[in-house]
Amino acid sequence: MAFFSKKSQDYIGCILLLIAARLIYGRPSFAFKAINIITFCIFTYDKYQGLNNGYRVAENILFISSLFGGWVGGSCAMLVFRHKTLKNSFVFTMTIIAIVNVLAVIYFGKW
Repeated sequence: MAFFSKKSQDYIGCILLLIAARLIYGRPSFAFKAINIITFCIFTYDKYQGLNNGYRVAENILFISSLFGGWVGGSCAMLVFRHKTLKNSFVFTMTIIAIVNVLAVIYFGKW
């Protein structure tokens, strides 16, 4: 039996991701906060639509919102709602997007 439940582990993972993003980006700007909140909401809406057999958000939209800096919000939504975590191609693409964002911050500086 694990010390933390699976859901608790997901929340802890999200908190650790937020701490890592803070270390990478420094104090987040309004734009960074906004794009991550928007991306989190898009992922949440897609999960809701999936559970209720509604119209889904295209994966390209999820990827684009993550690519433009919302990878932290998207990744947290994936962890908290277990959204697309079993789809290996999606997880791989999100990982590449996160790496590209971190490398861009290292190369171009913080925004």
